[in-house]
Amino acid sequence: MPLAVLDSDHMYDIDGVTVGQPDSDWPALISVSGLDVPEFRLHDADRPQEHGMTVGVKEFMTGRKIQMSIGREHIYSSQQARDLEDELKYVMRPRSMDDEMVLRYRYQGRPARRLLVRPRRCAFDWEEVARHGIFRVALEFLAYDPLIYDDGEGMVQLNYVPGSGGLAFPHAFPHGFGTPSTGGTASVVNEGTMPTAPYGRIMATGSGLSYWMLRNDGTGFFSMTAAMNVGDYIDFDFGAGTVLFNGNASWNPYIDRPESDWWKLAPGANSVVFDVAGSALAEVRWRSAWI
Repeated sequence: MPLAVLDSDHMYDIDGVTVGQPDSDWPALISVSGLDVPEFRLHDADRPQEHGMTVGVKEFMTGRKIQMSIGREHIYSSQQARDLEDELKYVMRPRSMDDEMVLRYRYQGRPARRLLVRPRRCAFDWEEVARHGIFRVALEFLAYDPLIYDDGEGMVQLNYVPGSGGLAFPHAFPHGFGTPSTGGTASVVNEGTMPTAPYGRIMATGSGLSYWMLRNDGTGFFSMTAAMNVGDYIDFDFGAGTVLFNGNASWNPYIDRPESDWWKLAPGANSVVFDVAGSALAEVRWRSAWI
């Protein structure tokens, strides 16, 4: 299903259900809360034999609870109300661990943003339907990751073939790169205010690939030592801490440790370097992140 186009403020897309648009199933966004700064998870401690407290080593945010009230007027058919109920109940169903819901929204003239959330409440007010033809629903979501992400992804590609200089290519796989290049450095810009984890794919283009490395000159270094043949690929996700070989097998045991780190892209420009022993393409993707 194509994503709903969020072309005006105060529009929301709840995993395919559009809210806040006049011709949508749910044209009225009555209220929303939980998009401000989440509560903090602190490790402060009382000072022994002293007044006051000692600040913990680090401060973290808790998960983000989002509450929303939506509605629709002029509901005089019980069948129409039941159809709306069934659609929303399906979207708000219990989900498996790897089936998080995408909540997308637009407000204050900014481009669309998104969160990964899990449904926690879906309560219908049937009394108002019977009396006034107004259908109201109270929704609640929990974002275990409290960061808010750009709805659009950034992407750069780096090509490594032994013999010459490195290049970054803003195109999608598969692609003919023309003149061979070696290594590669790309400027990757996180337009948000919080660090964000990259993800993407490493694809072997030669039979002798035995090592690859992605380095962020500002925040970290990650590498793997393992033999790959032409066409083999690894999907990496530094946020989830996974590297999957050809789409399914975990290759975490081949990570070079202790040197490797699941690094993140700092706010602003980041210099990302790709290097291999052999020939390979790297596709690095990311979403800018905010509180």
